Amino acid sequence: MIRRRLITTAVASALLAALPGAALAQEAGPSLEGTDWSLVTYYDEADGEFSTVPFEVRPTLRLEEGTATGFAGCNDFSGSYELDDSELIFSDELTVTLAFCEGPAQEVEDAYLAGLGRIGSWSIDQDRLELYDNLGDMTIAFEVPSVSWTPTQLATLLGALEGLQTEIDTLRDDTDSLNVPKLRERIKTLEKENKSVTKRLAELGDAPKVDPTPNPNSSSASFNANEKILLKGIPARISSRCAPLRSQLPKGTQAAVTCRPNTKLVTGVDYFLLEGSRAITEFGSVMTNYNVPEAGANSCVDGIKSQQLLVGNGWQAEGCYRENKTAQLRFVDNATDCKKLKLSGRRLESPAIYVAVQGADQNVAKAYEWATKGTDSGSGRLTSITEYIPSSAADSPACGG
Repeated sequence: MIRRRLITTAVASALLAALPGAALAQEAGPSLEGTDWSLVTYYDEADGEFSTVPFEVRPTLRLEEGTATGFAGCNDFSGSYELDDSELIFSDELTVTLAFCEGPAQEVEDAYLAGLGRIGSWSIDQDRLELYDNLGDMTIAFEVPSVSWTPTQLATLLGALEGLQTEIDTLRDDTDSLNVPKLRERIKTLEKENKSVTKRLAELGDAPKVDPTPNPNSSSASFNANEKILLKGIPARISSRCAPLRSQLPKGTQAAVTCRPNTKLVTGVDYFLLEGSRAITEFGSVMTNYNVPEAGANSCVDGIKSQQLLVGNGWQAEGCYRENKTAQLRFVDNATDCKKLKLSGRRLESPAIYVAVQGADQNVAKAYEWATKGTDSGSGRLTSITEYIPSSAADSPACGG
């Protein structure tokens, strides 16, 4: 039996390009102003995560001659904006209608309108508009809808259909071999859901039978047991954009991942899980290779090439320098709030996370600000891009026994 697989946003874009009228829209290319943008992704500060806009909610944005208008998910809104090259600032006060909503529509609207108030810059890549806050972190993203659907909306819908179809096929196979009445009832329920999703696709024609090459960076199944433990020490906003790293590792590395955060300030962050002494050894080797001096009156926070070890709170160090006109940051921080970590096959004493941050340009101070933004001095953490691996983790009790 042939299994259909999840269809990516890129495939969805290709499908849209094949639809009538789509080619003209793609050839012209959208501009920031005068385009009807459809919201597809937003950052929810309450959850600290990015979310995809549900199908039943269709927020929009149009910018024209200093006036911003749109639909936020429940209410229409309007206001002014200032545009200067890549800088974009919306007025503090937007005029919003007073319709009452609840559920997903209200959740999207609250996050969308709050996000507009933090915007400082913008960029367009093909048919996608991304708006960033003042630190360069992406906050909300839009796409140009084709036949009333954006590529992200279509990809998510097709993905839901593929998931339902796969489960139906699996359950049908089980039913044929086991003849279990409960499985037959479950199949009937899933087939009803499948029909509902298929109905939404009717306006776009039959769903294509595509077998794309899987994206190794998006498959959680590609992480081994120790890499999954390391991911628990990385904030969700970053760990969701990571892939395994298994070559050219520091000596003694138990797990490593490479990540691409949603920000314009850095191009990548690599994380390594080691014993604390080995992490400090690796840190010191890098500092020596690049002749990084001890921190004085000025340090990384000021954008000055420097390094320092922090004494009294386990294994902690920070250093910064430039390589090929690119800011480089190195951190060592405690992996747990105790002094042990149970890994697959062994217990790691005095565990630490060694972090390598690659800046997008040579601005060390900006990269450092991003890596330490929001760090609570009382938390005992050096940065906001690592966190303690929780002792309650079912697959790795960090401090047990």
